[in-house]
Amino acid sequence: MIRITPLAAAVFALVLPGMAMAQTPPEGFVWLVLKGMNDLHDDPEDPTNGPPIVTEVPAGVLKPVDINHDGQTDWLIDWPEDISVCGTGGCLKSLYVSGPDGFTRALDRQVLEFDIHTVGDEVRVEAMVHHGECPTQEAAGDWDCFYAWGWDESARALIARPTRKGVAVMDGAGSPPVELTEVDGRLSQPADMPGDVAAQWVGAQVVCKADWTESGYSVIHPVISRLPDVDGDGIPDWSVVQPSACDSGVSSKRSQIWRTGADNAATLIYESEEAARFRTDVSARPAVLSVSPACEVAGEGEGQTCRYVSLHWNAVTRRLGPSA
Repeated sequence: MIRITPLAAAVFALVLPGMAMAQTPPEGFVWLVLKGMNDLHDDPEDPTNGPPIVTEVPAGVLKPVDINHDGQTDWLIDWPEDISVCGTGGCLKSLYVSGPDGFTRALDRQVLEFDIHTVGDEVRVEAMVHHGECPTQEAAGDWDCFYAWGWDESARALIARPTRKGVAVMDGAGSPPVELTEVDGRLSQPADMPGDVAAQWVGAQVVCKADWTESGYSVIHPVISRLPDVDGDGIPDWSVVQPSACDSGVSSKRSQIWRTGADNAATLIYESEEAARFRTDVSARPAVLSVSPACEVAGEGEGQTCRYVSLHWNAVTRRLGPSA
């Protein structure tokens, strides 16, 4: 087995703006970048069929940033364009935020544009996403959507915020900074996801006949997304958009909203009675959800105007619903 040694040779000094002290990336990040750059040229049929092994991280790939103001350096990986991680969706960015127990992967996706700035005392991460779901921007003919997020220490995650230009309404839960992943048919569950929400991955799945697959069937899982706080307790919540029935022809899905309590227990606080679209407005805190059952079949842009009804938290019933 070929080992890249010494690993420290790949470590280089970086300087944070306004700081005199050089920042040295942890070896784990150096190894991650080197592995990613070398794995692209892996050819098990002919290991000699490739360029020389990369042993040093190119300048500008590992960038020190400060997202959560905890006195530790956070790290942004600005993956090089020449290692095949760029496409119509832009280039890959990976953001890791420090914490008492190590680093959290806060963002990991292709983006067309990327920016880190400050609004008040909060650091905002903003990105343009190819073919996102942003109603106000799409109305202006722009299908590449800007999204912004701010760090939530309790969830150890980036949570949706208004963009620098004030765009605050998103279709559904917006665009996640990190996609949920599946490992051997099981959901790779974020640490802050309540068990009852994670259980929907299998509990709400639909198994459909699929003659084109080797097994003869396909499994469609619900879309589980982290939401901003919607009930006013300051804790981010969750949405579960259930898949449609097989061959139903319905583009919209039934939606569930789950509230996260202080003990990380989840409570179902809203479920649409029929297929519906929902939106999230993050212009205020708590965020305001709105739902449009009228968009069950024909979507927007197909000659139908969708009417959305706002949902608000009722402290008495402890449910989300339309205002009385």
